Amino acid sequence: MTRARNTTVDPPGTADLAIQVQHLAAQVAALTAAANNQDSGEARPPQYPTVEDWVRDYLLPTFSRPTGELGATGRWRWCEHWWRHDEAVTILTALWYGWEHAAIQPVGMLDWLPRLYHLLPILCGDDGPFRLCAPADGDLPARHEIPAIANVTPAPAGWWNWWSDQTPIESGS
Repeated sequence: MTRARNTTVDPPGTADLAIQVQHLAAQVAALTAAANNQDSGEARPPQYPTVEDWVRDYLLPTFSRPTGELGATGRWRWCEHWWRHDEAVTILTALWYGWEHAAIQPVGMLDWLPRLYHLLPILCGDDGPFRLCAPADGDLPARHEIPAIANVTPAPAGWWNWWSDQTPIESGS
């Protein structure tokens, strides 16, 4: 017969457990703070401080297209004074904001790229905000023209209050 050896292990002391709990609590606090900062967006400034920086340093070099008069050097139009075109500024700012958000997400570009490829033909196409502009060509200077704004007739008085004349739908009927 063999006798069993006494192999009991002393459980960790209270002091050791307290140290482990403190260490784990600190890790949980650090992870929670990091998650909160990532969710709030406060921890990370934009990669490009302005839409102009983003257009100049990222968009145009990364997604370059041949530009010029339609049918001449390319099918894409661009205006060196893009910042004077309100429609272009609106589209490019939306793309920049979306890019800044997508750039910090693991697969954010998968959602952002289809938006870019949808908006590029609108922005740079023959009906886009740059339709009256052309780059310099030889001795000809660059041409920059803002499209005319469509005329507007004000709506008749009360036109936008049409819903106030509606009878409310009663619930439970």
